Amino acid sequence: MSSDIRSKFAYAPDHSKMDAERPTGASGPNGAERLFIGARKLMELAARAFERQDYARSKMLLLDALGACEASKQSSYRDKGDILLRLALTEGKQGDLDESRECLRRALLVFEENAGADEVEVAERFAEAAIVLHALNQRVDAKIYSERALTIYNALLDEQHPDVLACLDGCVIIHVVCGDHREAAKLLERALAYREEAVDVTRKDIVAFLDQFTELFYTHGGGGEVEPFLRKALSIRESLLGPDHLHTLMTLNKLGLALFEKGAYTDAMLILERVYATCETTMGPAHPDTATALSNIGDLLCATGHLAEAQLWFEQAISVLERVLEVENSTGKRMPRNLKRLNKSADHAEYSGEAGH
Repeated sequence: MSSDIRSKFAYAPDHSKMDAERPTGASGPNGAERLFIGARKLMELAARAFERQDYARSKMLLLDALGACEASKQSSYRDKGDILLRLALTEGKQGDLDESRECLRRALLVFEENAGADEVEVAERFAEAAIVLHALNQRVDAKIYSERALTIYNALLDEQHPDVLACLDGCVIIHVVCGDHREAAKLLERALAYREEAVDVTRKDIVAFLDQFTELFYTHGGGGEVEPFLRKALSIRESLLGPDHLHTLMTLNKLGLALFEKGAYTDAMLILERVYATCETTMGPAHPDTATALSNIGDLLCATGHLAEAQLWFEQAISVLERVLEVENSTGKRMPRNLKRLNKSADHAEYSGEAGH
């Protein structure tokens, strides 16, 4: 958890490495290695099926992976536990909550029996179980696991445990997922302070950390709490990359969205106008991000009751998109969409394409 806030059952596979729907035979000196590699491949294929919402196939592949994992001497208890966590989520998505809870129970039993004195890992697994249950809208059970994880984390923090960052990060994740965004933001400040004082943590590391956690807040409806963290990330990016770099621009746009969600409309407008000006200067008047920047200003004006003015910005956005479509049709290439929309309900296909960077 300390290195990547996405839980291991979050399914973010690299599709470029998964061309086949069936696992290919892996070369190796013995059958145990082939079983181990086969289990990993099956987990990747299960992740792909899960993304397609083909939960029946995902379950079948995970059960095969579990069998291969149990038969391989190279597989660790973590591999088995991770497969069971994925099964818990998949069973829940199919509506079999009893089987989902049983998979969770088995997964946590595997971790508790094997993690030994590694209390941080046990707490992380309780947190992951809570995240699975939240994803399945099982709030009561999720709270039970969240409280068990927090009890361990808080005790370790009181003891000044060496893995203090892992504990703080874990607490932040739990509070965000449970909807306690204000407490999560306080803990995130502590985690940031620890990192800023550490001699082996670079500014790039800090920006990557802030990106992960601000995205987590957005995903769980806590965008209004991330303003100070986005300002910190923006300051570092402006220093390292310059004010017109794409990553600086994306952070600036997120800051504008956060200010809007917070209700600071005047500050949000200043930021979004700056985003638009940068887009027009660096990307030109026929780019999807320029259209998004124009539309975001229109959305903000709508929210503040300036409907006639908003219409003018929307008309400019449509004009830019028409030029974008002409370029894309003539070149046969889709231009990158890097900026997020202010109005998520209007996040239509023209704005929700793949990031180009």
